Amino acid sequence: MSSGFPLSAYLQHLGFTRNPFPVTPDEHGIFFSSRLAEQFTELLHFIEQRKGFMLVTGDVGVGKTTLSRSLLTRLAEQGACTALVFNTFLQGADLLRAINRDFGVTAAGDSLEAQLQALNTWLLQQHEKGRNCVLILDDAQGLDVPSLELVRQLSNLEASQAKLLQIVMVAQPEIRLTLDRHDMRQLASRIALRLELTPLTLNELDVYLHHRLQWAGCPEVLTVDRSALRRLHRYSMGYIRRVHILLDRCLYGLVATGTTRISAGLVDTAAKELSLVPAPKRRAYRSLVMGSVLVMGGVAGAVGLAVMAGYPLDLLSTPSTPIVEVPPQQAGIDLQAEPQKAAPQPQPQQQATPQEAVVQAVVSQEASQAATQNVHQEAASTTEQQEAVQVVDFAWQAFTATYTPLPPVEAPPQHWADVVEWLPARSEEQPWVPVLLPSEWEQGCNDQPLYPLSDGRLALFQSVLPVAPQPFGEEGEPLFALQLALVERLLLAPEAVDGVMGPRTANALAQFQKQSGLLASGQLDAETSYLLSCLGEGGL
Repeated sequence: MSSGFPLSAYLQHLGFTRNPFPVTPDEHGIFFSSRLAEQFTELLHFIEQRKGFMLVTGDVGVGKTTLSRSLLTRLAEQGACTALVFNTFLQGADLLRAINRDFGVTAAGDSLEAQLQALNTWLLQQHEKGRNCVLILDDAQGLDVPSLELVRQLSNLEASQAKLLQIVMVAQPEIRLTLDRHDMRQLASRIALRLELTPLTLNELDVYLHHRLQWAGCPEVLTVDRSALRRLHRYSMGYIRRVHILLDRCLYGLVATGTTRISAGLVDTAAKELSLVPAPKRRAYRSLVMGSVLVMGGVAGAVGLAVMAGYPLDLLSTPSTPIVEVPPQQAGIDLQAEPQKAAPQPQPQQQATPQEAVVQAVVSQEASQAATQNVHQEAASTTEQQEAVQVVDFAWQAFTATYTPLPPVEAPPQHWADVVEWLPARSEEQPWVPVLLPSEWEQGCNDQPLYPLSDGRLALFQSVLPVAPQPFGEEGEPLFALQLALVERLLLAPEAVDGVMGPRTANALAQFQKQSGLLASGQLDAETSYLLSCLGEGGL
């Protein structure tokens, strides 16, 4: 935190050392979800390979500017020359002058030609020195067509079949409408990589909050209810900017009420003060539509079966009898007399036609056969379920006997989501970290048993390594252990071991993930830590 901007009193009162939810972009505390880490790694790769032109799109508030600034920091650490232009109201020659100014290029004249010549000469000099030059255009959707044509000309600057300037355009999705124009096809054809940033999912938001709170020095007593998390996701729809605005208001509420628990009610109050409306639930609408479709499908299926069986369709409809109105006098009814209840008359049984008799016989026989078959199937299904329960219970008992202590559970988990809901966060009382392994695995590390789930196999492990993404600049013994594990696998140079998360550690981690068949995100997760612990020291 800069000395010019001291931490606010309400944040100090809650025990924070940094602002966990600033309203301005904060690249130092950026959170790399698995998706964002993959996109970030791919973007860096295209820049290092000098592919020339890249496009990153995303809606307002998903973290585009934060990503741009984090990219600048990473490129500067790699020795690249960088320029960031975010005043995209500048057009034409003014835009080029801003680019040169940020690169530190001085032109002999003020004309467009002089500015372009100066930039080209400077880029050639940097190329001879082996330096990569990167231009980031933030809010590029504000550029008009002539300015985009100028950007295309900059992407044409080459030497020895290598692009002199790597251009990353960061823009809102509407830029695609401009690039889809016929007169923009030359620019669109030069885009080597297109990435789209999306809002956080509910699970990503959960991890994001833990990351931000820990990074800001959050006291352990501060908690966020699960119901509050769901309300927060509905109000914010996963947009990081909205999340920060909402939670900053919630922190004010904690100070005002003297509590340390963010509840669903507090989130509702903060959203009401900010005039935010939760995203509508679509489940009921979908259920209504699906129910209508099923009913219509059932009617159509019944008609189809009747036709296939050779039954006449008129048997499926109720014939209507015309109603004839008869005056009471003609019917012999005394309107002055009290109505008497007519004695029930036995209904004459209509004689079934031969065709209807055949249909009734066939339907009766089919119903009898179906009932008998259902009885046998239900008996067989009950037996199979009982046997499966016995096998599952035995497997669960063997599994829990290995990993102790574990909290009690009424029934064994069937899905990975059940495990996440059941197993509390890792602590001294609960030292195990869950990980979902492929279904093909028969045994875990060191022949530890695995438990079968519907979407994979459950394993539990302990490790000194971190099991969650670590922001750049984070330091400590767990990161020191991580770097030693990477050195042991010849993926990191020994002199790079400093106990601090940085680009060299992230690159080495991405190589290990790629070798292990994992997503090469360069960030830690449970699967990566499990394999590192499994193959090295400090594991089970």
